[in-house]
Amino acid sequence: CWFGCEALSACDKVLGTDSQARLDRAADFLLEHQRPDGGWGESYLSCELKEYSQLPEDEPSHVVNTAWALLALLKAGQQHRDPTPLHRAARCLLNAQMPCGDWPQ
Repeated sequence: CWFGCEALSACDKVLGTDSQARLDRAADFLLEHQRPDGGWGESYLSCELKEYSQLPEDEPSHVVNTAWALLALLKAGQQHRDPTPLHRAARCLLNAQMPCGDWPQ
């Protein structure tokens, strides 16, 4: 989703289009899938099923999915709509960081 939001934004600059409605839809999709811990976690089943599949609730959110979703929401302008989901995502990333500074893989 992050790459798509970046591309839509770039198209606006190059082609003079207005992709905000599309960016809003991408943000809405992400917000619908934000997990209780503030992060995101996509299951490998998404590839097999060809549709979004959430991780089981007992598994922690993935750091990389959360980071990508956070970047996409920022590109879509979520900070101007409601920053609360961004704060939740940032807290999820902060909580996942290990003492050495790295994140779980």
